[in-house]
Amino acid sequence: MVVGSSSTSFEGVFRQHYPRLVALGTAMTGSVEAGHDLAQETLLRAFDRWDAVGEFEFVGAWLRRVLTNLAIDRHRSATSEAAALARSHTDRLGDAPALAEWDRLVAGLEGRQRVIVTLFYGEDRSVEEIADLLGVPEGSVKSSLWRARQRLRDIHETEARDA
Repeated sequence: MVVGSSSTSFEGVFRQHYPRLVALGTAMTGSVEAGHDLAQETLLRAFDRWDAVGEFEFVGAWLRRVLTNLAIDRHRSATSEAAALARSHTDRLGDAPALAEWDRLVAGLEGRQRVIVTLFYGEDRSVEEIADLLGVPEGSVKSSLWRARQRLRDIHETEARDA
């Protein structure tokens, strides 16, 4: 039952709409993993507001709108990260050998980590500046830096063992 009423359960809405939301998110992003992430975030937001959302006549339309907005935000964030990375390569790292070595070092990091590490170490930006630039909480910047450092340490240890 899609029509909202006090008898509409979150579990029922979840079961009915989750596969459709995953499909929509996958189609919008080109990634099944991103589709699942978007669907989960959408349903988490619905759950957090269930007292109001559960009463909507067309819950599915609300869910699709939320997922679409989340996908747009994800795209904007990725675009901003790519632009910041491109700027950082030309601004601070300078010569080609240093740039090639930097690229080799950060190649094993995921996109957001690469951007944050480059802004932090390559451009000497503060956590607060990076958070403002990327439009994310400072805690996200700190955790991305921590995960990136862990990954770089693992890469370094592997290279040292293989040498």
